[in-house]
Amino acid sequence: MRTAALLILPALLSSPLHGQESSKPPETGKAPKEVPAIDKPAEKKEHLTVEQLAAKVRLSSVVITHGGREGGEGGTGSGFVVSKDGLIATCAHVIGESRPLTVRFDDGSEYKVSSIHAWDAKLDLAVLRIDARDLEPVPLAPADSITQGAEVVAMGAPHGLEFSVVRGVVSALRDFDGRALIQIAIPVESGNSGGPLLDRQGRVHGLLTMKSAVTDNLGFAVPVGALHRLLEKPNSVPMEKWLTIGRLDPKRWKTVMGAQWKQRAGRISVEQAGDGFGGRSLCLSPREVPKVPYEIAVEVILEDEAGAAGLTFTAAVRDWHY
Repeated sequence: MRTAALLILPALLSSPLHGQESSKPPETGKAPKEVPAIDKPAEKKEHLTVEQLAAKVRLSSVVITHGGREGGEGGTGSGFVVSKDGLIATCAHVIGESRPLTVRFDDGSEYKVSSIHAWDAKLDLAVLRIDARDLEPVPLAPADSITQGAEVVAMGAPHGLEFSVVRGVVSALRDFDGRALIQIAIPVESGNSGGPLLDRQGRVHGLLTMKSAVTDNLGFAVPVGALHRLLEKPNSVPMEKWLTIGRLDPKRWKTVMGAQWKQRAGRISVEQAGDGFGGRSLCLSPREVPKVPYEIAVEVILEDEAGAAGLTFTAAVRDWHY
């Protein structure tokens, strides 16, 4: 039999998905238009202390966890409530693709995500729906209403330390290859992604998305204007359909020893280590071996030099592979 094995170690959740196609999942019907109200105060609000802000936003912040389709090790990210009837904003790279998702609040209550209300990998944004009512949304600031030097506060779960708060300033407003980002003097770590970036009035101006690779006290956030646009044009996908995105055709491929295998545009990839010795996982082709002579080749792209990949030939003895 012929087979190809590709092992790619996952990136930190504090970094966006690189190389992921930016096309959106197929629409499954028109979703009702639900756009959270933009906070436009008639008069200047009193600034909250960091203590007051942390206590207020903590009630509306969430921890998002996911597990692999094959039961692999899950990941953790952050998010926050944007509507009373169960919409949760986060980053697209927090939820990945084809993974069951759970949203947990500070009071310990947990909800399974029932649908992906809106999603855009290019913007690195996602809006999840849970079956909950009477939630307390965090008000969204108008687009482009934050300025350089403004004091900001962020909440998230750095390295699993849930509902942590940190204070900093807006260092600059950047444009990277046509993508707007807010540069912040705040340490952004794995697990912070998707958390809200707030002003001292408690309004969201962005979502934490990634960190600098060379220094600790430098991060970036997706501006809230992108979230406004996504909420205005949702592309809702039920969870049962979301879980099938990128799934390998079982008639063409058989996976063993765990990990998360998927296929897009003819390219097969795997995330996380498998359950085999040394983190091995295999993707086997059950098709008949062609008559000799024949050639087999595989092109391998690794995101981390700690990984390895190559062709595998399986023998008749069970679980023996060469």
